[in-house]
Amino acid sequence: MFAGCSSKTSQNQPASTNQPTSAKKYHFYVVSHAGSSDPFWVVVIKAVNDAAKMYGDDVTYVAPAKYSLQEMINDVNSAVAAKPDGLVVTVPDPEGLDSILRSAISQGIPVICIDTEDPRPAPQKIPYLLYIGANEYISGRKLAEYVLSKFTPKRVVIADHEITNSSLRQRISGIQDVFKEHGLPLPEVINITDNPSQGDSVLKAYIGAHPGTDLIMTLGPLGTIPAVGVVKELNLTGKVTVTGFDLTEQILDWIKDGEVLCTVDTQQYLEGYLAIELLHFYKEHNLIVPNDILTGPLIVDKSNVQGVEQSIKDGFR
Repeated sequence: MFAGCSSKTSQNQPASTNQPTSAKKYHFYVVSHAGSSDPFWVVVIKAVNDAAKMYGDDVTYVAPAKYSLQEMINDVNSAVAAKPDGLVVTVPDPEGLDSILRSAISQGIPVICIDTEDPRPAPQKIPYLLYIGANEYISGRKLAEYVLSKFTPKRVVIADHEITNSSLRQRISGIQDVFKEHGLPLPEVINITDNPSQGDSVLKAYIGAHPGTDLIMTLGPLGTIPAVGVVKELNLTGKVTVTGFDLTEQILDWIKDGEVLCTVDTQQYLEGYLAIELLHFYKEHNLIVPNDILTGPLIVDKSNVQGVEQSIKDGFR
């Protein structure tokens, strides 16, 4: 049986009922900075379980209930102590996770990074096997370039739901660099936290203080949800544009209805599935891809939303 995917809320994800009955070949750990409370990571959990089932392996997914670097470090320590056959991690804080991940690698545990990479140059960069995910700086740039091809906003705010997450810092840098290159004021960054209710209050207060705001750029569903809600509640639909990152069925509907202009898709299912698949091949045949694998960015808007709709319903986005 699969090890249950767990979080610090002690909510185990159900194991698949259509699994091979033979003994599992390898036991892999996945330690992320976020779990099932974020729709994005529900897809990753499905992906790692699907891959483990395909190759007859065992996988344990662990993440804090809410973003906490210290809890994540503790989770990585526990995973390393279990001596798994491989480890998949996100790296939201490279300096904070550097020591423990280098220790895991020195012990012979193969490590693959997904979604949130260590952006530092070698030799500072953690020497994991490879990174699977989007280039977050390019993602930010691509989003900003798309927006500016549609209209020139007067005042922009970036709603950040994980203020210390290095991957979100890269997205913001990409956005701000494009605005700077166009000679436009830099978008202001505000901390809305990962609590949608609190994010709602923060965004209301910001718009109240800055009524000229006409673009809210969010960095994930935990920012898009309160942003759309606030725009509706304040009767600003059509006056304030919202953009996002990642896809859910709700965001899909908002794009179709014109409540969200676009979102950036990183195809996170591929992140989870390929990480487990590649660890299996590495253990079984000493095969590994020599370069990072980019799964995004892809801009999803009204022009192509129909093409991704079924994959969202099927749990692949």
